Amino acid sequence: MDNSVGLAQVKSVLPHEMTEEKVYKETSEEAVVHVQDFDFRFDPSMPWVLRDIEFQCRKGSRTLLLGANGAGKSSLLRVIAGKHFHHPDRVRVFGRPAFHDTSLSLEVAHLGDRWGYENHGDITVTELLKGVEGKDEARCQKLIDVLEVDVNWCICRISDGQRRRVQLLLGLARPSMLLLLDEVTTDLDVIGRQNLLQFLVEESEVRGVTVIYATHIFDGLEKWASDLVYVKGGTCLVNQQIKDIEELNALRAKKVPAPLFRLAERWLRVEFEEKAEERRLKREREHQMEIDDPNHASEILGRERTQFTGFSRGSVIPTPNLNAAPDGLSKTQAQQEREQWQLSNNARATVMESGSFVPAEPKKQYATRTGFNKTNPIGKY
Repeated sequence: MDNSVGLAQVKSVLPHEMTEEKVYKETSEEAVVHVQDFDFRFDPSMPWVLRDIEFQCRKGSRTLLLGANGAGKSSLLRVIAGKHFHHPDRVRVFGRPAFHDTSLSLEVAHLGDRWGYENHGDITVTELLKGVEGKDEARCQKLIDVLEVDVNWCICRISDGQRRRVQLLLGLARPSMLLLLDEVTTDLDVIGRQNLLQFLVEESEVRGVTVIYATHIFDGLEKWASDLVYVKGGTCLVNQQIKDIEELNALRAKKVPAPLFRLAERWLRVEFEEKAEERRLKREREHQMEIDDPNHASEILGRERTQFTGFSRGSVIPTPNLNAAPDGLSKTQAQQEREQWQLSNNARATVMESGSFVPAEPKKQYATRTGFNKTNPIGKY
C-alpha cells in the first residue's frame, strides 16, 4: 500500500456512512471530549497502547465503548480522565486540557474496575461518604435507593457485588458532568444493573451529563446507547451515532435478535480470526527460521521478544522523535489499519439471520482471599 496516500484519498474509498464527517462527528467547540491525533504508550521502550486516536463526544450523549481485551479502552478512559500526561492540545475536556487543568476533577468522574477488589477495610459506608467532596445529599439518598445500599454495611464483610454498589454510590455522589465508566457493572445483578442504566439515562436527558461506558455486557444496551465507539488495536475505527450505523440498521431491518450484540460479535469475531492468523503465520515464520539457521534465528527471535516486553531499553527499540510536528507526514500505520478495516468490513455483506453460538470465556482463576496460590506465590492479586 502506498504510504503517500492522503486523507482525502482515504476518505474517497470509504463507504459514505463512514467518511470523516460521520466518523468524527462534532467540532472541538461543540464536543465535551475532544481527542485529536493522539498517541500514547507507558514507556518509550514499550509498544504503543493508543495510536492516531481521533475521538469526540457530544454533550448529553451515552457512548458505548467497544473493543476486545487489550484494545486500549481503559487507557483511553484514563487519558480522558487526566491520569496520564499528554500534550495539552491533544486531549481536551470541556475545552480544557484534560491533564493540566486540575479543576476538571470536580466535573469528571472516572470509575474503574479495580476499586471493588482493593478496599477491604473495616469501615462503614457512612464513614466513606463523609470523605466525598462536593456530594449532594439528595442525590446520595437517591443513589442509595437506586443501588440498594445499606449505609451501615462494613466494607470488609460484604460481597463483591455489594462492594461494587458502594463504589458507584461514592463515585456518583457528586453531580459530575462527564462520567467515565470502565466495566463497573461486572459484579452487579440484573436488577442493580438495570437500575444503574436507567439512572444514567435520566442523568443525560435531564442534566445533560455525558456518559462513556466501556463494557462487554450488552444486556439492556440495545436502546440505551446513543453513540458507539469501536477501538481495535489502540486505534479508533468507528465513532458514530447509533442511528447512523448502517450495518446496525440493516440488522434491525431484518429483525435479527439483539442486533447491537450481533454487530459487536461480528466485529470482534473478525478481529479474533485476524489475530489467530497472525499468530499462525508468526509460528510458521519462526519455525522456518530455526530450520534455515538455528543460531541466527535464536538471536532474531530473542530480539523480537525483548522489543515486545521492553526489558532491554535504549538499544533494541529506536525511540521516535515525539516532538516532531505531525503535519506533512505520510499516512500512519494506524490510518492504514483503519482504511483496511473499513474496506474489509464493507465487503462482508452477509448479515447473520440467526443466532450463532459463541463459546463462553473460561472463568478467571483468582487467588484466594489470602492472595496465595500455586501460580502466585508472592500473594499479589
